[in-house]
Amino acid sequence: MLDRARAVLERGDAVASLKLLDEYAREFPDGQLSAVALSTRCRAERAVEPAGARMSQTGGGSKTRPQCPDGVMDPQRGGEL
Repeated sequence: MLDRARAVLERGDAVASLKLLDEYAREFPDGQLSAVALSTRCRAERAVEPAGARMSQTGGGSKTRPQCPDGVMDPQRGGEL
């Protein structure tokens, strides 16, 4: 499921990627690949939301924004997002 989320994100469909990541989170709330899921979610959210909208939506950004600092490492890619 995470491979599919990453693949659709690479093709430019961040919304579909987020849906797959939501499904992954429901099925595997404490999954071993949670770091991969989080880094993929961060990339997808950044692709979907304009930079200013992340911080202005609720006064604190999106639900996962606090978990997505700049420079989050993607363990599958071996580098920064």
